[in-house]
Amino acid sequence: EGGTMLYDATLYARNWLQQNLRNQAINAILILTDGEDSGSQIKLNQLKNELQKSGFNSDQRIALFTVGYGKEGEFNPDVLEKIAELNAGYYRKGNPETISKLMLDLQVEF
Repeated sequence: EGGTMLYDATLYARNWLQQNLRNQAINAILILTDGEDSGSQIKLNQLKNELQKSGFNSDQRIALFTVGYGKEGEFNPDVLEKIAELNAGYYRKGNPETISKLMLDLQVEF
């Protein structure tokens, strides 16, 4: 049975982007998940502290956008909203039928 180390993966993506920032570009991370963390080494509060260091109030200005997938009651939108809001992004509920529109909406942001 699989699982996602959501917090570890989010921090890994942010750390990678910090090392590869492009000064004249929009630096953003898109997370598509059910919002459930399974076995991360860090906790949500630790992730929040780390993400605040690279948010839009910092020189790095890294945005995070989260998309929640799953059946009603099977994913955690609250966590995805918190992660996105920390770094000036936003959360959206997604499904296979609306992914194209969601990607177009994100392109408009940039």
